[in-house]
Amino acid sequence: MNLLIIFRGGYNRIDDPETVTFNINKFIIEPLKRDNKVTVLFSSYLEDEEKLEVFKQKLKPETVVLNDRVEHTGQIINFKQTLSVIESVYSNYDYVLFLRFEIIYKMSVLEWDIFTKRGLIVPYREESEETFNGTHWYSDTIIIISSEFYIPFSQSIISADLDYFTPHYTLHNIANIMPQTIPVHVIIPGYYNSNTSIRDNPLTIMYGRVYLGENIEKYIK
Repeated sequence: MNLLIIFRGGYNRIDDPETVTFNINKFIIEPLKRDNKVTVLFSSYLEDEEKLEVFKQKLKPETVVLNDRVEHTGQIINFKQTLSVIESVYSNYDYVLFLRFEIIYKMSVLEWDIFTKRGLIVPYREESEETFNGTHWYSDTIIIISSEFYIPFSQSIISADLDYFTPHYTLHNIANIMPQTIPVHVIIPGYYNSNTSIRDNPLTIMYGRVYLGENIEKYIK
């Protein structure tokens, strides 16, 4: 398969990019490269040239797109810009994977069982069964779309008003914004919080937050 991995958003709060890139290579990029053609792209901001250079050296993006950061709504604007940038190339790939710079993975991508699914694939339902039933929010730390659904997904997100992105201008709400004809799948069942300083989850750790789990060293060494 041909896979496009896009690292989106900011990286400035990462004190140790060597640790994060080691984890990303070990759990994401190297496993995928064994049986697939993988292209890496950055869509971010020019916040810290030294840190950005580490990410570039370790993750080896073919393209780096840098935009100005916008306060409060920056995540949404960056995601819209990213979607626009790749509209001309998405059809070269079977899946597009949107990842974030500040995530540490606890599970190899090969355990996610994503390539048996078509549509939108996200980590898990957000917070609790009660909360999810009222909001239909999903974790936005990983966003994967299969190529045949890319255009309706992309166009719906790009055209949506900023106020539709709740809570607090995040992407938790994207399944409510995109066409309901696009299937939604989760990587792991259950209900978790994307902020791992609030509650641990089996899939990821958010760098720079208090980690409530144990043995973080086995994921970063």
